[in-house]
Amino acid sequence: MLAETEHQRNIALLLMVISIIVVSAVLGVIFTRKVLRPIGGEPAEVARIALSVANGQLTNAIQV
Repeated sequence: MLAETEHQRNIALLLMVISIIVVSAVLGVIFTRKVLRPIGGEPAEVARIALSVANGQLTNAIQV
C-alpha cells in the first residue's frame, strides 16, 4: 500500500514538473514574440551595427 502511494506521488510530481516546463516554454515564446515584434528589425543587422559602434565606427546609417 505504501509503495503504491509513493509511486502515485512520484508520478504526480513528474507530471507537475513537466507541466511547469511546458507552460514556461509557451510563456517564453509568447513574451519573446510580443517583445521582438514591436522592436522590429533584423537581429543580424542590429548585431552588425552594434559591433561596428563598439569598434568606434559611428557613421552607420540606420533605417527606421
